[in-house]
Amino acid sequence: MRAALLTTLAALGALGASPAAAQIYADQSSDLYRPPPADSENYALELRIGAYRPEADAEFDRIYGDQQGPLVGLELDVLPLRIPYVGRLGGGISFAWAEYRASACVDSTCSNRASERSSFRVFPFGFMAVLRADVLARELGVPLVFTGKLGLDLVQFRERVGSRDAGSGIALGLRWAAQVALELDFINPRAARNLAEEWGINHAFFYFEAFGSTAENGVRLGDRLAYVGGLGLSF
Repeated sequence: MRAALLTTLAALGALGASPAAAQIYADQSSDLYRPPPADSENYALELRIGAYRPEADAEFDRIYGDQQGPLVGLELDVLPLRIPYVGRLGGGISFAWAEYRASACVDSTCSNRASERSSFRVFPFGFMAVLRADVLARELGVPLVFTGKLGLDLVQFRERVGSRDAGSGIALGLRWAAQVALELDFINPRAARNLAEEWGINHAFFYFEAFGSTAENGVRLGDRLAYVGGLGLSF
């Protein structure tokens, strides 16, 4: 796990996380780990994968059935404000991709299928206000963080039948999200200390998130209730 975290951060070094940004208060001869001050934690980066299905129309259902993606994405949160005894407040931007494939329909009922393939792709972009409630982890030592998000969802879509474009466009709507995260420092305190000292990573965490979107453009391209999970880093 440590090697995967180091590789991820190195590839994203352009974000400007500096090893000097982390100051560790720990006994270097032991495995004890006390993280940097909460005020030094201004960013969160999340890698995500999960199920996503546009609430499109009956035609979409006939062609693509009950496919759920998967949705693969990335989110960066910038959290410059700290609310005492609550957590951090800021904004985030996310990008994701999902694709659905099936044999093209010959008739309107899709009772007959052609040899050529039909594909439908969605590219959701989220622009959200983010409240990251970390009071349990910072004040009480319970490694749970709860996050709420609310903002604009922009979904670009494109459909192709064989080599031909069958339609494309952009849908807009409201996005909401609720997340619970488990910080992993307690699993290997020495590794957590080394990540902070060498790479400026305050915490690594696993998370689960439920979110929904009202984005539509003639048909609804947001998912009313979708689920993602993955690995996150705060720094």
